[in-house]
Amino acid sequence: MNWQQLHLIFDTLTCQNAIGRLDTLAIDFLKDTLSDTAYRMYYNFHLRGVNALELVYANELQIPTEKELRLVEELGSAKCLHPNYFEEDDHKYFIVLVNEHCSFLLIIDETHEMFKPQLIQFVKTLCVVWQNQLEMLHYFQKDALTDLYNPNILTEAVNGNSVDIADMSVAAFKRSHALERRSAFNSADCIAMIDIDDFTLINERFSHTIGDEVLMKVARLLEITFRDSDMLCRYSGNTFAILIRHISHEGVKDVLERFKEKVAKTHFPRIATIQVSIGYSMTISGMLASELYERSIQAVKEAKSRGKNTIVNAADIFDDKPSSDIEVGEIELF
Repeated sequence: MNWQQLHLIFDTLTCQNAIGRLDTLAIDFLKDTLSDTAYRMYYNFHLRGVNALELVYANELQIPTEKELRLVEELGSAKCLHPNYFEEDDHKYFIVLVNEHCSFLLIIDETHEMFKPQLIQFVKTLCVVWQNQLEMLHYFQKDALTDLYNPNILTEAVNGNSVDIADMSVAAFKRSHALERRSAFNSADCIAMIDIDDFTLINERFSHTIGDEVLMKVARLLEITFRDSDMLCRYSGNTFAILIRHISHEGVKDVLERFKEKVAKTHFPRIATIQVSIGYSMTISGMLASELYERSIQAVKEAKSRGKNTIVNAADIFDDKPSSDIEVGEIELF
């Protein structure tokens, strides 16, 4: 690999503005570079999760040892206390961090007959470039408390400007063809707003520290309930927004009901249980993100007025027309 190729690879990584796309490219570059080498790659699908590191790729390596499995469990469940690169038992370890948590782990077997020592410096440099870009994107695109996306990124995805939602997920590692298998018939995107009921009382009675713990736990429940292709966002305060991709009306009702029930059954320290009110709107051709947000917010308010802990479809409170009946002049383009 010559310097021109190296420059192109590093330049490509530093030009990425979508976290999922950055991760996909970095891993693809590593796979191509190490194609003749024995390695294992682990990826953290949910940072700050529990046992979150999962094996995504392996090439000519034996079954992981107990020692390796303990390391993977340690890195996936707590802040990383290891250096970005270290050597142990004829293996070389490369770690990519985000906010002190392990996002990616690469293990190379240096006893393999095709192992090339000269590649180590390239891999180390690539991981450093990857980590620096990843840290920058997380800083500007993620909420610091919950690690969910911020509203600006969600708006870009909804409006279809500059951000490709497919690039922002890690579905390529898990279910790369899941969306392709779904029929486009009778499916659309959906914006759902989820508001924690009586959150002000939680802060006043138990302190803002406990309130923050509740927000983080709800964020984790969102991650394990919704698909990798869906975009999760902390919209404001105790309100979360979700862009649910390619889903039917019935599917939206089912997944939101499952989430509401999951929250109600989850134990929260000192508080015991909480409830959420949910409003949602299916996307409508020609409608801007701000309008979809407003529809969903009004649906949440309606859910609150109905006694909280309920789900309201914006179509039930707005006089919606079928998209086929909307005339061109009725759609505000700018």
